[in-house]
Amino acid sequence: MKLYKVVVTGASGFIGGALVKKLRLLKDFEVIPVSRSKVDQPYLHVSDYNEAPFGDILIHFAEHSNRQFINNSDESVIVNAEKTLDVLLEKKYNNVIYCSSSVVYGDIGIEPFIEET
Repeated sequence: MKLYKVVVTGASGFIGGALVKKLRLLKDFEVIPVSRSKVDQPYLHVSDYNEAPFGDILIHFAEHSNRQFINNSDESVIVNAEKTLDVLLEKKYNNVIYCSSSVVYGDIGIEPFIEET
């Protein structure tokens, strides 16, 4: 049986941390929790996501979740999120799960956002 290496960015956050705990209960995965926050073990601390290790699967949670912050920010926040994702995609993970956040959708606008947006 193949052991899949799963890299979880934003692993010290609420949802990322919960996912890491659940994945560690399963025998098919080697989980590598990655965080830019200064946290203790069991997280791999990186200052930039180009330092994140390669794996079979990337689950990316590491973007701003504070909608008020995003709505009051300029376009540079979105540009930086795109750059981060580009760096991660260059690693050629077999599968990528990008968990959308306020950086992607925000909450400004009349019409609700859809996935194709």
